[in-house]
Amino acid sequence: MGGLNTDFFESGNIGATTTAGVYAGGAIVSTTYIATDSAVTAAGIGSISVLATIPPVLSSVAANGISDSTFISNAGIGDISVSLEGLLAGENNSGISASNFLAGHALGSISVFNDTFGATGAAYGIANSTFNAGIGGYGGTGDIDVVLSDHAEGDVRTTAAIYNSNFDASVCACMSASMGSIYAQNYADDSNAAGIVDSVFSVHGNIGPIGATMGSPTGSAIEGSTFSAFGSIGDINVYGSVYADANGPSRFMGQSFGNVTVSGYFDASDIITTVNAGSASMFGDSNVNASAAKGT
Repeated sequence: MGGLNTDFFESGNIGATTTAGVYAGGAIVSTTYIATDSAVTAAGIGSISVLATIPPVLSSVAANGISDSTFISNAGIGDISVSLEGLLAGENNSGISASNFLAGHALGSISVFNDTFGATGAAYGIANSTFNAGIGGYGGTGDIDVVLSDHAEGDVRTTAAIYNSNFDASVCACMSASMGSIYAQNYADDSNAAGIVDSVFSVHGNIGPIGATMGSPTGSAIEGSTFSAFGSIGDINVYGSVYADANGPSRFMGQSFGNVTVSGYFDASDIITTVNAGSASMFGDSNVNASAAKGT
């Protein structure tokens, strides 16, 4: 009934992890991976694939795909894929919860599908977690794709595809690494449902297309979250609304943007276009410094 609950894995490289089965409390819980090979070409930590099913007899037990775990690699970390399914009555669950993924180099794609259902409790795709790449200078992340599929009418549980999480594709600004596309979908259309909430996506390069889809145009597709690229940001497509919350406004910041489409409200939030200061604090790439450009 249990998954991985191991104190410590350590080696130069750690291969792929694949787990699939019926788990009472989660598939990978309170587990630490450390891969210490710092070579640029090192495998680091391989792909992580989780398919967790909650047994009906234990549907009142909190269950997660990956929770309270840490993955540290001086090199890279492979793709992360989590699928969580089953009835969950009265308890919280997440595909990935309270976990940290820290890569010296690149981090692969992140895919979470939460197919649990129930009338109460809270359900998240990714919650209270950190994904950092480029700590050693060679960063970047793949695509981020999170889906919550429970759309039963009358649910009162809180749901969010991505909640209170941080994604930094280039912790070391010495490399202009990029982040792939970001997509979040929540089938629910009640007042407790949201897409991306109180989360930060940042990179010293480019961010690909951003998409968020809710069950209705007024649903909180993006709330109190920041998307920050030193380079460009691709198309922004939101079926739902973009809101501020107690965490602050939602903000999209980059040197350039693709097309922006929001089907609902865009409330107390910002799209901010910046200019690359260039070398020696120049304004853009010209030979006119910032003070001269301002006419001072």
